[in-house]
Order: sequence, then C-alpha cells, then structure tokens
Amino acid sequence: MTWESAEENLPNLGDAGFDIVVCSYRLPGMNGLDFIRQLLARLTPPPWTLLLTPGNDRQTAGLAEKAGVHCILEKPVTVNRFARAIDHLLADLMETDCPCVTKKRELP
Repeated sequence: MTWESAEENLPNLGDAGFDIVVCSYRLPGMNGLDFIRQLLARLTPPPWTLLLTPGNDRQTAGLAEKAGVHCILEKPVTVNRFARAIDHLLADLMETDCPCVTKKRELP
C-alpha cells in the first residue's frame, strides 16, 4: 500500500493489519521518523519498521533506533540490500510472537 500523505492516513491505519512498514525519512509534511513514532503508538500489535534515511545521517539513524525502528537503511539503497533487509525482518518476525522486539543485526 502506498499513500500520498502520512498525515492523511494515520487515522485510517488502525484496521490495516500491517506486519512490516517501509518508510522514507523524507516525506511531504511530517518526516518518516515522526510517522513511524505515531504508527507504533497507535497500532497493537505494532508493525516492524524499516526506515530509509539520507546517506551519512548518523543523527537521524540514532534517533530512529531510540524510537524503536527495527531496521535503518541509508540511501541510496540497492535492490539487493533492500531485499536482504526485508529477509532479516521476516526472519526476526518469524522467530518471535512479539512484533515489538527489536533485534539488531548487521546486514552483510
């Protein structure tokens, strides 16, 4: 599912039933980190999250980790690296009954 605006769709996400949400940091309106924070606060169980950040933005990556983002990828992201990140998230999702557990893994 894709949307034009994070703000417009936050109220409608309660019944969506997402397992994984992929979001870019740079969004029109609110930034992706604020969107994920609100998403995690609204949904039970919360989905696992992957945030795409601007390259070499260690500050945003640190804030994302503190906010509970499960996977952080710096742009530009290759298809291969994106696929590996999703594979890791799916593996972690299948290993636990609690989708809010953060597991840190280094991507090869």
